[in-house]
Amino acid sequence: MIVSTNKTSYPDTLIVILDQDKGRSKFTEKDQVTRVENEDGEVIGFNFFNVSSFLDYDKLPNGEVKPTQDLVDALNKK
Repeated sequence: MIVSTNKTSYPDTLIVILDQDKGRSKFTEKDQVTRVENEDGEVIGFNFFNVSSFLDYDKLPNGEVKPTQDLVDALNKK
């Protein structure tokens, strides 16, 4: 799992990559979360928007974010 931010290009957004994309992706949006699935319907990632509404976004680094249990718990609630 790769968790990252790009505060310049994608402010207030957290990207979670679970697996490689190997073709066409399908995107499903619900509230402030986009789920990314591969051609086989397997979830390969998530984009979380307006992260500052449920995390202290300013404390997250720009770039790779080390996932903590608190972070995973907060994301799972979304």
